Amino acid sequence: MPQQGAYYDALTAMYNLRSGYFGPLDPGNSFVIPSISRKGAEQIEIQVLTDEQRREQGQFPLSGVLCRVMVSAEIFDTKGGAIYVWFDEQLVPSAGVIENAVGMGDLRGKIRTKKR
Repeated sequence: MPQQGAYYDALTAMYNLRSGYFGPLDPGNSFVIPSISRKGAEQIEIQVLTDEQRREQGQFPLSGVLCRVMVSAEIFDTKGGAIYVWFDEQLVPSAGVIENAVGMGDLRGKIRTKKR
């Protein structure tokens, strides 16, 4: 691991992204976050999708914030490392897709909330 600088795992990077540590989650913004894998120093690339890009994706609500996250393919054993994370209006991560998981295709998840 390189001596200087901070390195983030995917979960820590997403937590810090939500808190605004890397900057505002405005559509069109992108972030490059230093990370580490078994192969050495890498990057996590996050793009906040615009309305047009969101419509192309088609599987998430148009409210909240949708991000495309590119991580090392080894993290989720994928063929490309693309993850889509949808944050609701309160920036709670509420749905996601891991694209091209080896042997499984796209993996989709949604957090169920309790009705109060």
